[in-house]
Amino acid sequence: MLFARASVRAFKQKYNESPIKIINFFLNYRPDKDQTVGQRFMERLYRSWRKVPVKVLQVLRESGGEPKVTLVFPYVHPGPFGILGSSDLPRRLQEKLPDIGTDLMVFHTTTTNSNNCAGEEDIDSIAMGVREALQNSVEIRNVSRFKKISAGKYTVAMQRFGGDFGMVALVPEREPFDDVSLKEGLKIMSHLKKAGLSDSAVIDAQNNYSQGGPVNWRIAAAS
Repeated sequence: MLFARASVRAFKQKYNESPIKIINFFLNYRPDKDQTVGQRFMERLYRSWRKVPVKVLQVLRESGGEPKVTLVFPYVHPGPFGILGSSDLPRRLQEKLPDIGTDLMVFHTTTTNSNNCAGEEDIDSIAMGVREALQNSVEIRNVSRFKKISAGKYTVAMQRFGGDFGMVALVPEREPFDDVSLKEGLKIMSHLKKAGLSDSAVIDAQNNYSQGGPVNWRIAAAS
């Protein structure tokens, strides 16, 4: 008993929470049960403030210019545990941005579990970032095909929008990876600036969306 208490003393002092309650919460996690214990733990675990990019591409219909879909690239990690963290980020952003008037496609960017959301306040900040990005967006009509290039130690597939904004997807060809850190993502953006991009949205290989839709689109790009 004394050994067990000594083993968990540092944890209790750091998080002010019983490790037994935390383990029980996550092992028996259900989105419909009380989240208080887990929410307190997540808020203490991710209590440091960080400034992260939020990039946005909005696809406009060729006729009339009405928005068709909004692509969102928030540099937070989608996880864990539904309403704890941000694994249900697409749904929560959709609920907070009804006035955008489109469905959202929320991408898994170059981030790790070090950048999970701590709570609702973080989701609000991301939604605010999306609004600000759209307010500062610029309409463009020229979109390139995807082209595979090298960006530091990574191979990436890059698509240019308007010549100087790029949507970039990491290809696990030269460097095997799971989650890629924000620090590595920023390095990739720096390499792409040398290739002529003023800004870019970098996603990893954990995205999958269905093909389809009209080809005559206009794009509003912002960050």
